[in-house]
Amino acid sequence: MKQAAPWLLAALGLVAIVWIIGPTERGTAGSVLGRGPGGWFAAGAYLEARGLETEMRDGPLTEAPNHGTVLVLTFPWQRPPHSGEARAVAGHLRRGGTVLLGYSGGPASFSEIEILEALGLDRPRDLRGPPPLTPWTWWTHRKATWTLTPESPWDGPDLELRAPRRAPPAPTGADVLYRAPRAEGDGAPLVFSYGHQRGRVVALPAPLFANAHLGSADNGALLETLAADLEGPWAFDEYHHGLVRPELIERAGSHAFDLFAWHVGVIYVLALVALARRFGPAWGPPRRRQGTTGAFLASLGHLHHRMGHHPDAARRMLERARALDPQLTPPEDQDPEGVQSGDDLVRFARALASPSHTDRRAST
Repeated sequence: MKQAAPWLLAALGLVAIVWIIGPTERGTAGSVLGRGPGGWFAAGAYLEARGLETEMRDGPLTEAPNHGTVLVLTFPWQRPPHSGEARAVAGHLRRGGTVLLGYSGGPASFSEIEILEALGLDRPRDLRGPPPLTPWTWWTHRKATWTLTPESPWDGPDLELRAPRRAPPAPTGADVLYRAPRAEGDGAPLVFSYGHQRGRVVALPAPLFANAHLGSADNGALLETLAADLEGPWAFDEYHHGLVRPELIERAGSHAFDLFAWHVGVIYVLALVALARRFGPAWGPPRRRQGTTGAFLASLGHLHHRMGHHPDAARRMLERARALDPQLTPPEDQDPEGVQSGDDLVRFARALASPSHTDRRAST
């Protein structure tokens, strides 16, 4: 039980983190196909039921929409932009088109910043400052809801949405429809409209028309007002939310697989080359260690062995030992005259130097 306790606590902690943070919905937030809290499915269904012509674009923005089309761009994107898409959005405005921008209201990605610059807007600015560190105040800060009142002379309904963290500043001369509360958001413009190039841009927080907020207060009334003002047709950019034509998927998938195959092939060839080469210099045969003195002594030993000088060697060994220790006597079972071979000579030397013989010598 004690061993399972850390794992149980870790599992409970993970469940608590997931429950507090909640799903990010990065793939469905802002998409008219998204049925989650951040999706625009209810807004798209309302516009279709109203009879407004709508279109779900399943290709990159470089495929320019028609002249009178309202291009709807909602963030965050799931797919990064292609080269030239920001210029294509600017070109749509130069042709007199309209862009309905639903900015994320959170930390802006590179894709969102690039599109904001194409629309003549600066990077989003902080509205509420950094979140608090204590858990209870952080939860209140994250779940805070703002009620937006219309900006004079605009006579519109009150709106309600989750308080955004960031918003792009409105350009000079823009028609501001709604602002953040003065006490919390410093009165920053949140919903505004302005002319850019030869076209028109309407910017608002994407969560304003999300499924979780479309029925709050009179958010739907603002959608109806925009639908009446921007007759359309409305073209929703779904390509960057994951809706892609089959031919684009096949082309992108084939290209990606080709690159992957080339990378694997290059790595395989490099591995074969590395294994085929030696790891360092080749090892030569071991050198035989020999010297002049060693060779002389070895040849001299072989000569004495052939001539049978084993007893003489034993006697000379005993004489050398007695010169060092006069009290030294040979072992009782070893006689120099009985040494007749090399093995006998080795046994005699071992017996002469054995500890037992040394002990006997010390006792005498």
